[in-house]
Amino acid sequence: MNVQQTVSENNRVVFFSIILYCITFIGYILIPAIREPNNIGAFLTLVTLHSTVGYIVWVKIRHQTLTLPLLLLLFLVPRLIIVPMLPWLSDDVYGYLWYGRLAVHGMNPFIDGADSPLFSHLRNSSYDLLAYKQFPAIYPPLAEAFMALGVGIGELFSKEWFTAFMGWKAVLFIGELTAFFILIRERNVESDSLRKGIILFLLSPLPVIEIIGQGHNDGLLLPFLAIMIIILNNRKEWSLSKVIYLGVLIGCMTSIKVYPIVLILPLLLYRSVSIRHKAILCFSFALTIIGMSFPFFSDYRALNNFVEILKFYNLTSFNSPPLLFMREIAQILGSEKWWELAPKLVTIARVSSIGIIGVLFYRMLKRNQNIDTINVLLFVQFVMLLAFTLISPKVHTWYFVPLLFLNCIVCSRSVAFVLPLQLFSYSLYLLAIPKELFYLEWLVWGIFIVAFILELPYLKTRLMQKHIG
Repeated sequence: MNVQQTVSENNRVVFFSIILYCITFIGYILIPAIREPNNIGAFLTLVTLHSTVGYIVWVKIRHQTLTLPLLLLLFLVPRLIIVPMLPWLSDDVYGYLWYGRLAVHGMNPFIDGADSPLFSHLRNSSYDLLAYKQFPAIYPPLAEAFMALGVGIGELFSKEWFTAFMGWKAVLFIGELTAFFILIRERNVESDSLRKGIILFLLSPLPVIEIIGQGHNDGLLLPFLAIMIIILNNRKEWSLSKVIYLGVLIGCMTSIKVYPIVLILPLLLYRSVSIRHKAILCFSFALTIIGMSFPFFSDYRALNNFVEILKFYNLTSFNSPPLLFMREIAQILGSEKWWELAPKLVTIARVSSIGIIGVLFYRMLKRNQNIDTINVLLFVQFVMLLAFTLISPKVHTWYFVPLLFLNCIVCSRSVAFVLPLQLFSYSLYLLAIPKELFYLEWLVWGIFIVAFILELPYLKTRLMQKHIG
């Protein structure tokens, strides 16, 4: 009887801890949607408390088998609560809504800047809120198509930006929900590891805040990532259809955000895939990107504008730790235009790091041919995506949402617990005149790098123990 009472009391503690974690999301919608020091201070304080509650819940439930209803509670309740949150931390969503509106009304958002007279008849409140009106769209074609879908849903009710914003949130919610269901229904992934990984994702406030809260389009990647994980974990031989599906999926993700292109590299290094299948993988990948791009880029001006704005973005004076470091290097080298050289050095460092990871992966496969490397492959995809994200001119917090989702398989605790610290990059708005707090950015970036490196031996051991055939 005492044992039963202890179990019952523990279950009640777990249940109320989960409820506390979920209802804490109410705090984000209570903070006034005005970007000023007091509100930012309240936001960062709430994030700190919320992350602490999430960690306490993790300690309570990490060894328990959670039922599907409880997992659904952890997924649905926070996202439904935070739907009313306005995009006051970032201006990106106004660009989504404006360019989505252009596409809905048959205009090509890549053809000219938002302030072009060509689009004057479509201007509404989303145009008024848009920054950088002189530039055409920077988001890849499939992302623009999803933006048009969200705006189209909103415009069924009103032509104003708020209903378009709600329509866009509906698209993001459906995408996340689809990804969640695909993953929790998977039977070929080792169940205990997957369960812990999913719980780690659900107990991080960052994805909820940045996707459903602020409406960032990185959430669109999640259903494609989920399907990719399922296909890779299918133990059947590498067939023609399998590599075609993978090429299409990674092509779709690259047509939403450019950085998922790195996910194809481990597949090209994977020894179990024949040269013929690698060629087909590349062909389906390229054909998917061309097919997604054609409706927008059939006009050469649109393609040229897209390439030029990507170049501009890479040279923009952001202030990530890698860029700050490269600025110092450029100045030491005596460069008269160090502000132009530094982003190029970051790009070289980024490409080099991914190349080094690829070489290490290939050598590992060559030395250990008996390893069941599907999960190792997913881990290498994860590490490459992590390197591409961290070694960047600007480390935006929403870039980490796909990484946190892919971590459902990798199950890295450092990634789950330390990455949400990136939300403190919003601390630049603590000052009346916003200014980057370089010491804080270095601290957060450094803590994560050290934590992840220290965890690598554990992750390697776990992979080797579970996947030697």
